[in-house]
Amino acid sequence: MSVGRDTGRIRTHAKDCDKLAEDFPVLHRRVMKVLAGNSHSRKLDKLSAGPEQNSADVEQEKEGPKAQHGSILTYMNPAKISNDKKVKIELLMFQMFLCCALPWALLDSEFFANFVLALAPNFVIPDRSSFFTKHLSQEIAVWGEDFKEFLKGKVHLTLSLDGWSTRAKEEIYTFHTTTQRRRSFFTDGHVFRGVSVTGDALLHVAVKVSSNN
Repeated sequence: MSVGRDTGRIRTHAKDCDKLAEDFPVLHRRVMKVLAGNSHSRKLDKLSAGPEQNSADVEQEKEGPKAQHGSILTYMNPAKISNDKKVKIELLMFQMFLCCALPWALLDSEFFANFVLALAPNFVIPDRSSFFTKHLSQEIAVWGEDFKEFLKGKVHLTLSLDGWSTRAKEEIYTFHTTTQRRRSFFTDGHVFRGVSVTGDALLHVAVKVSSNN
């Protein structure tokens, strides 16, 4: 796969590179950490925590707010959309498509574009080809970090799997971790392309999934 100098595509490719994970595990973990740090959900976590206040800000709050000057059009201009607002809209849009199992082609629909335009006149709908690839990689990295933290200290874990075949003759397997209290979580997925799926092949992937989590 040729990715040129596009660092975003390089990181996405590195995330799924088995060779990198096996031969350079430290570098692979660094890639996942960078992807997680770039995700919109992490950015929103920082925004919800609020900015740090310095002593000057605290003194100003004690003295009371200063008079604000400017035109009312400054606050009514629909063309103004902050980067924080853009981040939130994109993340909520991504979650809606993913959790509601909406077809990704909907992003190219004129009706969807008109709907978004009515809600946020100056929000530019992202390109479908890059939008989902970028956010999937970033949010998977976030989920991986949070899931590892969740499993810390837990014992008697069970790893199960499920698989099916596609029309393209791909063998897709999902792996799930079940806790002692019978709570089951999707853990990872793997696609076999052009190879025979044997017990040894499944064991190899299962061991890798277990070691990564």
